Amino acid sequence: MALCLSLPGLACSSSPSHPATPTDDAAVSTDGPDGGGPDGGGPDGGGAQARADMGDPLADASAFVNADGPAPSGPCSEAGWCWSNPLPSGDTLDGVWGSAADDLWAVGNGTIIHWDGRAWSSVVSGTNESLFSIWGAGARDVWAVGGNGAIVHWDGATWSHVDVGHSEDLVAVWGSGAHDVWAVGGLQGGAGITLHWNGAAWSSVAIGSAAEPLTIWGSAADDVWAAGVGGMMLHWNGVAWSPVSSGATKDLVSLWGSGADDVWAVGDQGAIVHWNGTAWSHVTGGTTNDLFEVVWGTGPDDVWIVNKAQNLRHWNGAAWSAWTLDDGGGDVRAMWGSGPNDAWLVGLFGFTAHWDGVAWSYHSRGTTAAFKRVWGTSVTDIWAVGDGPASHWNGSAWAVDTSAKIGGGIWGSGGGDIWLVDVAGAIEHWNGGTWSPVASGATTDLLGVGGSGVADAWAVGRGGVILHWDGNAWTRATSGTTTDLFGVWSSAADDAWAVGSAGLILRWNGGTW
Repeated sequence: MALCLSLPGLACSSSPSHPATPTDDAAVSTDGPDGGGPDGGGPDGGGAQARADMGDPLADASAFVNADGPAPSGPCSEAGWCWSNPLPSGDTLDGVWGSAADDLWAVGNGTIIHWDGRAWSSVVSGTNESLFSIWGAGARDVWAVGGNGAIVHWDGATWSHVDVGHSEDLVAVWGSGAHDVWAVGGLQGGAGITLHWNGAAWSSVAIGSAAEPLTIWGSAADDVWAAGVGGMMLHWNGVAWSPVSSGATKDLVSLWGSGADDVWAVGDQGAIVHWNGTAWSHVTGGTTNDLFEVVWGTGPDDVWIVNKAQNLRHWNGAAWSAWTLDDGGGDVRAMWGSGPNDAWLVGLFGFTAHWDGVAWSYHSRGTTAAFKRVWGTSVTDIWAVGDGPASHWNGSAWAVDTSAKIGGGIWGSGGGDIWLVDVAGAIEHWNGGTWSPVASGATTDLLGVGGSGVADAWAVGRGGVILHWDGNAWTRATSGTTTDLFGVWSSAADDAWAVGSAGLILRWNGGTW
């Protein structure tokens, strides 16, 4: 997976003429909305029961396409540190909202990024708190909420912090207009809170002893739903909040609807409930392994449900279909779109993906594998190594070099002479064109490497092991210790230093350590 390419792919159901075995998660019988209710109707309250048997073989899964559009720019801190991988940011994105296809916002760990129709870019957020949700009344009136009562507002020019006098985490925000905005949340395991913006100020609105709300959505100022812990469901009629039975006992974490008589709520252990204008009823379609994070759509016949276990369900008004994310698809946290042919997913480690009505494509770039060491010769020649393949910076972009299989330590005498060391005595060498393994004669873990030239390199590791490279082969040197050694540095063939546990420092004088 190249740093300058897409994350691993997402897949979807395709032509029914080529059946494929579904995942266990998707292989369940699925009723349409209100399938468990008396009328068995679809989301419009119509008559016949809509049923799709997901136990049948699903169609072949086609991979997400590579990231389209230019590479996004990475955000920078006030101190001048900027994200270089992954892009546009490695911060988890928990919320997404837009006013149009070319005006999209995503929020996360104190991070706010913006899509202008061509590329993602970073914007100063106005807070250091994690942001969990975002909603706007228009392009110049956008709200984001987060931890410790954080609320920030976009006025078309800047994001600014708004003090609401509360320290509870605010996990969701929604409004019917510029003078009617709700934020909900609470303290984990405690009572919930709802805050209301009337166009001039935020104020608390009583919800009694209700548990913490985790999500909010409404069709109008006098028709607002809040759902949350333990299947809690509240309804706002324009005057007061009142409890309504959802029929669910597990946490409900996402709400969305197309109108007053078509509202969806999803959550833990496969919970899916639907409101038909009269009552909430269970919708079959998930298993107890499902942790549904997101429900979103554009109408009664276009509803998406996203599973934390990397599966998507889509309702077309008559039946469910399943789309399956690959391992790198990430933990999807939120979804929003301007229409049925323009939708976005955002999630863990800055994951972003786009639906154009035909195919999904990745917009986030890079790898999320752990990097442990970095070394380079110049601003156009830098290597980062760690748990995955090595990655190389050429001055403008990162690219993965899959020929490098290890990465516990790195050092080189120049751009055409670089060494990698790692566990079980593994050593690899870069000759300016490719990485290749080199026999070390050791089986213990190697933790550090250094040297003074192409014919003078040292590797150190567990149990006091020290190896030396003379330009032809690695050989064992006597260290005089069994203490773990973590690093080594050398200025010349007769001057090297090794350091290790318990304050150990060893020096090489050209003859002995």
